[in-house]
Amino acid sequence: MADDLHGLKGLSNMLAIVGVGETDYAADYPASRAGKPTTDHFGFGIRAFKAALADAGLRREDVDGVIACSVPLGRLVELLGMEPRFSASSFDPATAFMVATDAIRNGLADCIALIKSLNYRTAGTQFGGPQAMGADNLYYVYYRPWGFTSQGAFDSVVVQRYMEIYRLTHRQLGMVAVAERAWARMNPLAIMQRPMTIDDYLRYPFVAEPLRVPDYCLINDGGTCLIVTSVERARKMTRHPLVTVKGLGFGEENAAINQLRPKLHFSRIQMRQAGRQCYEMAGLGPRDIDAFYYYDNFTGELFYILENYGYCAEGEAAHFIDTMGIGPGGSFPVNTSGGMVSESYMQGWNAQAEMVRQLRGEAGPRQLPKCRHAHYVSNTVARATSLIMQAHRD
Repeated sequence: MADDLHGLKGLSNMLAIVGVGETDYAADYPASRAGKPTTDHFGFGIRAFKAALADAGLRREDVDGVIACSVPLGRLVELLGMEPRFSASSFDPATAFMVATDAIRNGLADCIALIKSLNYRTAGTQFGGPQAMGADNLYYVYYRPWGFTSQGAFDSVVVQRYMEIYRLTHRQLGMVAVAERAWARMNPLAIMQRPMTIDDYLRYPFVAEPLRVPDYCLINDGGTCLIVTSVERARKMTRHPLVTVKGLGFGEENAAINQLRPKLHFSRIQMRQAGRQCYEMAGLGPRDIDAFYYYDNFTGELFYILENYGYCAEGEAAHFIDTMGIGPGGSFPVNTSGGMVSESYMQGWNAQAEMVRQLRGEAGPRQLPKCRHAHYVSNTVARATSLIMQAHRD
């Protein structure tokens, strides 16, 4: 089925991000590990919301829409003391931006807070084994008899397949975790501050071969909030350089997920569909991107993600990463806050906050010398989303 891209192009640069707020992941981590969190599931989201209001120079009354992301919507709105004109729930950042764009375009709300909140560390949430979160309906438990009791085990065979086909080495795989750790050490909010070289990485044990401990995302508590409005309103209210949503894309290949079909070809169908939509809407391509962000629940996905989104040819990602450099000082920066493996597991939302800061020129010591377009992608087992933000500093 052909994509209807005409309507999408009309939505480019319609939505602006005017406020960003995050909790202090590093400060909260020791308390949550000790089972003594500084607040609860809702409290992390409320903290982030207040920080975003302050960042935008807005009052609570200026926000008339809420999109709750992984936090119960009704109770969140009640605790915020709000009666919004519009509310919804979403998990994925790009999807939440799609919902917000539609709501603002159609007059359902003028200013919407996208609030993400997690307390996985305090709650003892497990993503593998018999007590895995959602074990009654998550796809990977279907493969428990063959050892796939976690998302990591499931992903490990895909990365192993890539390594065997394209001769990716363990040292090359480790480049990703090492680069993201280097970024995290420049970010005071990041949890993982310990230095890590490639030799350090190779000394870590496997969790599900070929994935080692540093290839896995963190499990922590925290909150992130982005406040969005129309570009017209943003130009009158923002105290920061304007940042807009330039492109959005979605792709899905769900029909044969129980047979692992999407993973056998590295999710090419869904990612290429999402990329095509996003690039067409934005009127941009890979060569226009200054910073790249991805949903790094496991680092090994980056290789085929870069290939599927057109940054390099199939099987060439390791050479591309090694040649370009994805860490500090490199020419293709990736996950500049440290990502979910070294900064915080916020299911892609910490990447959104970092993109806005980079595009505003407010990222401190890790600020990129040139950052006008930032690209974020998420690839789950059956779905892919893509998002491009643009800076307007003139």
